[in-house]
Amino acid sequence: MEKEIRRRQSILSITGIGVIFFGLWNFIKINLYFFLAPDKVLAGYDPDSGVSEKLVFVLSYVFCIFVALIGLFIRLWIGRAAIREARDLPFRSGYPKLGIFLLILQFAFLVIDFVGLNLKTETVFDFIASLIVDLTSFFMLWELVSSAIKLRKLKRALQAGA
Repeated sequence: MEKEIRRRQSILSITGIGVIFFGLWNFIKINLYFFLAPDKVLAGYDPDSGVSEKLVFVLSYVFCIFVALIGLFIRLWIGRAAIREARDLPFRSGYPKLGIFLLILQFAFLVIDFVGLNLKTETVFDFIASLIVDLTSFFMLWELVSSAIKLRKLKRALQAGA
């Protein structure tokens, strides 16, 4: 049982680091998207609307960065708590619940990506690459949550048997 506890602690530590890095990647990806493909950002912009194109771009950027920062801080909080639990340090115990919430959101966004896929305007390779990264992030978070739950069950069983 102690071997399985050490295994789960190792998985929890590694996936905690992974969740943090995927949060950083998401933040970087949004910045790259805005500065390397501004035409895609403004794809729905109507020049006859009376609103400046520059204003729409800046407001879109600020909003997306704000949302990305919230996501980054949530992933940072989850990842750090997982790493602390893996190392038997004090941690906030609610991070698996927040991880489940993030999993639900991430699954919803994956479904939205499939539903909104337009192969005429998007290249298949871009979509596949993005899908692989998003699925990897999803399963990294899934493994973190499941390892946290299993680790806690194993520790309770060990304490009950001792």
